[in-house]
Amino acid sequence: MVSPDGTTAVYIRDNNLWLRQVQSGEVYQLTFDGVEDFGYATNNAGWIRDKTPVVKWSPDSKKIATFQHDGRKVQEMALWSTKIGHPEIDVWKYPLAGDENIFMIERVIIHVDNLSSPQTVRLNIPADPHRSSTSDHIAGSEGEFLDTQWSEDSSSLSFVSSSRDHKVAQLRTANIYTGEVKIGVFFMSAESSSGSASVLVGGIFTCIICLQARLSLRLRLVSGPCLDSKKLI
Repeated sequence: MVSPDGTTAVYIRDNNLWLRQVQSGEVYQLTFDGVEDFGYATNNAGWIRDKTPVVKWSPDSKKIATFQHDGRKVQEMALWSTKIGHPEIDVWKYPLAGDENIFMIERVIIHVDNLSSPQTVRLNIPADPHRSSTSDHIAGSEGEFLDTQWSEDSSSLSFVSSSRDHKVAQLRTANIYTGEVKIGVFFMSAESSSGSASVLVGGIFTCIICLQARLSLRLRLVSGPCLDSKKLI
């Protein structure tokens, strides 16, 4: 994925995130502890997977919001292709409904203003389920990290953590240098999975619910720390 200023692009190699200078072709390794089933920016929800990394660039192109993707306890799926001769077997991590373990993500911010010494800040929160507010995948088109938004001046990051069952969403803001996270809470409980919700902020949370089918919905709003709505829109 190319940075907003068009000068660099990130990609995955050997379970780690790398950066390439567009003009010179020089490459830099950004993370170093990624391993199989616990790599960075992994684009795999089980039912859909792609080689494109899942990231959110800051507007100034100096920071990247992404995650370390934990599939170490997730069970595998296998597909056999039938043809003349030996079949081909495709095996990958694929959590199913009812499985005890699903993909989890540990959120990080990577500072790339000094490519000779990139800095990774891990956010001080427990791992989140691999969920967005609209689906069981956290990647949008072209690998955009969903439910994640930088402030216009690139000084802070806001994001939504969704529960495995999509009934609870927590709106949070992160200090991009210390990893400290401030939490505000928006609870949603629904008897149907055929609706979607997006959250706006202004002291207390305001919600917009898009009903795509008959939906029985109960809402409980809990006030949290006042956050600047401009950072989330």
